[in-house]
Amino acid sequence: FFIDNYSSNDSVIHRVSSQKKLLFCFVMILSVLLLPPIFYFLPQLFIALFLLSLIYISKIPILSFAKKILCVLPFLFFIIILNYFFGNFSVYEASFLLIRASLSISFLFLCVSIIPFTKILSVFARWRFPKIILFMLSFMYRYIFILQDEIEILFRVIKLRSYKLSWFERLKVFGTI
Repeated sequence: FFIDNYSSNDSVIHRVSSQKKLLFCFVMILSVLLLPPIFYFLPQLFIALFLLSLIYISKIPILSFAKKILCVLPFLFFIIILNYFFGNFSVYEASFLLIRASLSISFLFLCVSIIPFTKILSVFARWRFPKIILFMLSFMYRYIFILQDEIEILFRVIKLRSYKLSWFERLKVFGTI
């Protein structure tokens, strides 16, 4: 589950410069976020269809892209539900907020999927982002793979130590590791 595993595909979108792709993604995210809620859902439908066409043109598998979105969706639902119950939101506004957030995150995932992360960082450096943020993003990108390897080792150890145990006993084994 790599962040930018489709950035080396060969498509029309991949041949565009990284700076233009990143700027386009930011413009699309801003257009999704700044669209007033009085327009109902028709513009969001067109933006979603445009996003799907970009995914298709860039040769990113829809299932893989949907899995990435589904990983983030529970957090979005939780935030929307909290805002609905503790804020002054109607069901319409909450659903509009959910659509806005999911479209914005989809454009971010598309951006990271079509641009190698190192090129994103170099574009940010050209745009004069603070160096501390660039260092933090660079270290996060490098060390997330080490963390992923350690988690895989941890799960392998749990599986080996708790071969025929119930889920509660497996939880005990997990606690001892």
